Amino acid sequence: MDDLTQKLAVVTDFAHEHAMPVVPAVLQQSIGPDACLDDLDVEDFLDLAHQLKAPALYLFVPRPESADPPRERHNQPYHVTIAFVAGGVFHHWQYTASWYLEWQTLVDSQRPSVVSIVDSLLEMTGFRATKPRDRRRFAQAHLPAGIDEYVGRDAVDQALRRIEEISQVHYDDLNGHYDDFAARLLDDPAYQRAASPAARKTATEQFLTACTGFFPPTAARDELYAQARNLTKTGQRSRRQS
Repeated sequence: MDDLTQKLAVVTDFAHEHAMPVVPAVLQQSIGPDACLDDLDVEDFLDLAHQLKAPALYLFVPRPESADPPRERHNQPYHVTIAFVAGGVFHHWQYTASWYLEWQTLVDSQRPSVVSIVDSLLEMTGFRATKPRDRRRFAQAHLPAGIDEYVGRDAVDQALRRIEEISQVHYDDLNGHYDDFAARLLDDPAYQRAASPAARKTATEQFLTACTGFFPPTAARDELYAQARNLTKTGQRSRRQS
């Protein structure tokens, strides 16, 4: 049993012994007077609640989000805040599990490694040109050997966010220039060889990836594909009229 679980057991036993209700709550900042009592032991804090005749204890125990490590601690409490109100004063006490603090220290100590891994992934042509649904697998396959699992996961998550942002900037810059790119696309050999709409859309993706270095968002591909079709139709009408 870890240190936080032990402290939660103390709260449960105390509440049962003194018939004091424990109310699960999401605690927000008090708008009145408050007393932070983190320096007390949990036993002393609970004794104070009893002495001041607090009617109830309020308990907030967040769970790690899915992205939070360690994996073996999934759904295990890592932090607790206990509070009570007495005499118009909001009294509160909080504690963070030692294992969570140790993990934070580990991640912080390797933070420069995370930055360097992210930068390395962003420089990879393959990572930039990979379809969004395949980028995580690509990034995981190109992490340095022997890297800490949690640091690697953090680096991959950051790289995925960064590549999305950078890619969007590049394609935002294409707005207003799709007509020029459409003309170039019609001269592209892969596009000319494509025999179906699906194949032409794939060729459009490849064309945009080659032009920008980043796999295109669906909206950008569809916009360029639509303008290329319009140019084709315009050309056909012009030939018929002539």
